[in-house]
Amino acid sequence: MYEPIAIVGTACRFPGAATTPSKLWDLLKAPRDVLKEFPPERLGTAGFYSENGDMRGRSNVRHKSYLLEEDVRHFDNAFFNINPKEAADMDPQQRILLETVYEAFESAGWSLNDVENSQTSVHVGVMTDDYGFVQARDPDTLGGHAATGISRSILANRLSFAFNLRGASLALDTACSSSLVALHLAVQGLQRGEATQAVVAGTNLLMDSAWYVMASSMHMISPESRCRMWDKDASGYARGEGCAVLVLKTLTQAIRDDDPIECIIRGSGVNSDGLGDNRGITMPSAAAQTALIQQTYRDAGLDPVKDRCQYFECHGTGTQAGDPAEARAIRDAFCSDSEPSNKDPLICGSIKTVIGHLEGCAGLAGVIKASLAIQNKAIPPNMHFNNLNPKIEPFYSGLKVPTSILPWPETGDEPRRASVNSFGFGGTNAHAILESYEPSIARESLALPTVKLVNGVTPQSDSMEGTLTGPFVFSARSRGSLVDWLKQLLNYLRVNESVDLDSLSNTLHSKRSAFRYRTTIATAVDREDLIEKLEDQINIIGASPLRPPPASSTSEGASILGVFTGQGAQAAQMGFALMKHCKSFRESVMDCETALASIPNPPTWSLGEELAADPAGSQVSVARFSQPLCTAIQIGLVDLLRACGVRFHTVVGHSSGEIGAAYAAGLLNKRDAMGIAYYRGCVSNLARGDAGQSGGMLAASMSFATATALCSEPQFPLQRDVIWG
Repeated sequence: MYEPIAIVGTACRFPGAATTPSKLWDLLKAPRDVLKEFPPERLGTAGFYSENGDMRGRSNVRHKSYLLEEDVRHFDNAFFNINPKEAADMDPQQRILLETVYEAFESAGWSLNDVENSQTSVHVGVMTDDYGFVQARDPDTLGGHAATGISRSILANRLSFAFNLRGASLALDTACSSSLVALHLAVQGLQRGEATQAVVAGTNLLMDSAWYVMASSMHMISPESRCRMWDKDASGYARGEGCAVLVLKTLTQAIRDDDPIECIIRGSGVNSDGLGDNRGITMPSAAAQTALIQQTYRDAGLDPVKDRCQYFECHGTGTQAGDPAEARAIRDAFCSDSEPSNKDPLICGSIKTVIGHLEGCAGLAGVIKASLAIQNKAIPPNMHFNNLNPKIEPFYSGLKVPTSILPWPETGDEPRRASVNSFGFGGTNAHAILESYEPSIARESLALPTVKLVNGVTPQSDSMEGTLTGPFVFSARSRGSLVDWLKQLLNYLRVNESVDLDSLSNTLHSKRSAFRYRTTIATAVDREDLIEKLEDQINIIGASPLRPPPASSTSEGASILGVFTGQGAQAAQMGFALMKHCKSFRESVMDCETALASIPNPPTWSLGEELAADPAGSQVSVARFSQPLCTAIQIGLVDLLRACGVRFHTVVGHSSGEIGAAYAAGLLNKRDAMGIAYYRGCVSNLARGDAGQSGGMLAASMSFATATALCSEPQFPLQRDVIWG
């Protein structure tokens, strides 16, 4: 039995404006008709239509299919550092894959730095390449980058190149099962240790009439463009387009890395129909599918009958050949004559009834639907199911097609389990088993600790939770993109009243790539306050030029000087408001306290208590208190600025401020910095001038204007050792 694989990130572009998994779930749980006519500038189908689908060069499908809402010609090539000439020759499938993979990384909480140069494998399933058909019709129009622009292999290789991924990189075509076969190969690579993480993708764009003509002549596609799974009026499948991406890790590694685990892949498998009596190459084999389902369950350590799934995501295309074969395969795989089952009916559905058949992307579309159903503990309905196909009736006992959303069947102590089935018209079958992620069960089975340690310290309750949240950090590679990003978040906040602002802040500053155009909202009291501040930011950025750092600057941003003061600037309860209201600052100071406690002969007092002490009882003016307190405050401010995307180009420090400056420069870690500050404070009272001499330092508080005027006086006594602050 192999280790389960965790799905830690998901992204999609599907018909019906389902451009995110959450939008897809909204569509699935309350499905609507999203069939669309082709825009005339995209594909003119009228000249290829004929009621007789057998006529050469004609299709009996009218002008509608399941299409993306977006214009697939649009592409931000500069974001991916692709020059315009090369981008012009690229198959739009390459473009949409790049965008969707980046969104999947964001879903996983990975920045580009996190994945760059990593042993990440890439597996892309694809069935059609319409753009290549179009380009090849007139060789005189082929551009200088056409070879890499339309080659299927580059669909995967482009992803590995653009994101600097070093694992296996392959595109594969097994027709409609392509993306689920790609998933199986990615799972195998992770289980064998060939990759540390994997990107699995599927893509399908409808841009040419050729596949409509070819599929019509084989009577595979529906003249009415409807996928009527298991319905007596099924007349073939309806073509659809889309792109889907999953990011995978072994379950053990995902738990250790604290990745967001959506669900787990318990097992996967692939086989082929082979040769059959009186069966052509495009006719599916129920026996082969049954064998694959059962073998996949056994390989995962499950009994197909006793441990069967509660939901089965069918291939479910709505063809008169494929539907009965799949229904029989499901019945034979999970039902045993020797062991009658008293279980509830096995619920069977297909995403194709809602968004069409995405061909090379269909398998992953089914996986994403099953994953969302598991996470939401509900099973979405099928569309276009009115009367059971008589050919399926002999196998329908114990099965059920939902026509309204259903609660997930009760599983007791067992995980929620779903099967996803897919088969290609050439005979390649693929199957995957998904399960809900149950943290306690997973940790116990993998012998992992049940309490996660953060920097070696057990998390403690937050006794100083404040009312302010932040910072909220935003960045993009252009001003227009930054404004669009702010608008997207603004629209999201307006319709989602239960947003966790603390989680949002953490995601924005810790789990996103940092680009050259940046803006920050320091704090927000609540959702309404953040909405108001986002509106202000959009108006400001949209109305004024926002320039990135000069080309000569480092990638860290503009040149910023940090000046760190020494002892003398301290005051009672300094930084206490930040401690109370800013989680990032508070956590940094608490880290300093933990570091201070780990040094030899540590202090018996607490940083947090001293910073919160009433002015009357504060010991902040005593050196052994003030120096570590000042250093902790400076470290907290440095960490807070870093969280906001601010990096110092140069730092300078005076006296004990040199410790904070050294930390900002990366020369000292927290433990060393706090240890130096504490020991320095403890021995500072031993410092004396030379015999017969006395001296001291004075820190005077005054305005900048007053200090400037004083320093400009010609009779200013420079011989005195005075530091003006």
